[in-house]
Amino acid sequence: MLLTVVWNHLQERNRLVRLRTPPDLCLMMALWPIFNPDTFRSSGLHFGKKKASIYFHYAYVIEALRELAPRYIKWPSPVEREEIKNFFETNYGFPGAVACVDGVHIVCTAPLEQPQRYVNRHHSYSILVQAVCDHRCLYRDVYVGEPGSIGDVRNFDRSPLSRNLLTNQGLLSHGEHVIGDGAYRCNDMVCLCRLSTICHTYSF
Repeated sequence: MLLTVVWNHLQERNRLVRLRTPPDLCLMMALWPIFNPDTFRSSGLHFGKKKASIYFHYAYVIEALRELAPRYIKWPSPVEREEIKNFFETNYGFPGAVACVDGVHIVCTAPLEQPQRYVNRHHSYSILVQAVCDHRCLYRDVYVGEPGSIGDVRNFDRSPLSRNLLTNQGLLSHGEHVIGDGAYRCNDMVCLCRLSTICHTYSF
């Protein structure tokens, strides 16, 4: 399914001018470095290709996936939010929860400019990613790019989701909220409600 979606997208954008490598192999070479802690050189040995070839297919497919992301990563509609709220309240006792938010550090090499900004609390270089998921572990919002030295709350404050929650009243209805851990705090329009000793909630 992923192969079909990606290749249809590339064909629609007229990017498949010369196809010298089978599409399934292109996709495998692109995804291999993502799901395995391998360098492009090591991945090239695995596929019998040069590292430049692995990087070319990697960059090509990643760009396509970035362009396709809005088609699949969408904020839940009012009908979907009702289903999510019912699930969280029935199974976990959290009323009004429509999603869960948290941050994760993606390890990277030291950038050439301002490398100290990317040193996280574990003393390694990383980029911070904020992900919002629903009860089925489907991504509903993803924000990538902040340096690893900042925390989850600053990452949230800088994210488009934070601004959208404050300006777009249609994202959350009255009594709906996004569950996060104790690292998150409230701002002017987002209230903090302690649901347990370790969980907090963003809510209007």
